[in-house]
Amino acid sequence: MIPDPCDSIPRLSPLFVKGFAFIHVRCALFALLWARRDQVCSKDEIAAAVWPEYQEEIYDYQIESLVKRLRAKLEPNPAEPALLLSAAGRGYRLAGGR
Repeated sequence: MIPDPCDSIPRLSPLFVKGFAFIHVRCALFALLWARRDQVCSKDEIAAAVWPEYQEEIYDYQIESLVKRLRAKLEPNPAEPALLLSAAGRGYRLAGGR
């Protein structure tokens, strides 16, 4: 598992990126996707990185909702994502060459 760079951020303190506040779960998702940009992260990998304390209790709708909230912060048009992309049946990836 990739170490969570958000561990050093107090849980209630937001991280600011481009003027937008990221709470811990969005920060953890963004950190995972950034570390593995252009690679698909499965929903299981996302759940482990974002909610390690709730491994057996994370449902797809929770991950989908988190992705939707992150897209709202990152994408110019969240309805037509260009950065945070779905990989049908596999997970999500952050577009952006290294």
